[in-house]
Amino acid sequence: MKIKNLLLGSVVLSSILFSGGDIGAGGADITYGASAGVIYTINDLMDVDVKYKATWVDYEEGEKGPGTLFNSDYFSYDTVTHALILGLNFKF
Repeated sequence: MKIKNLLLGSVVLSSILFSGGDIGAGGADITYGASAGVIYTINDLMDVDVKYKATWVDYEEGEKGPGTLFNSDYFSYDTVTHALILGLNFKF
């Protein structure tokens, strides 16, 4: 007996590139972020995404002391945070 077609299973992935950004403040002087990634559609109900995100924060509290000395009540937080985000999205 000869088998002409044998289908073991397949998943068709279509990719979509995306990017985004945001600017805010809240308790910080300024906060802004940027992201970019790819979404893979598995089927009508499910997506998988991979995204890179960077967030910049500029925050100061209190006042600096005279010259190069700092007041004990002064706090400064200026940083960039990098992240790789993986997601599984269900649509219903």
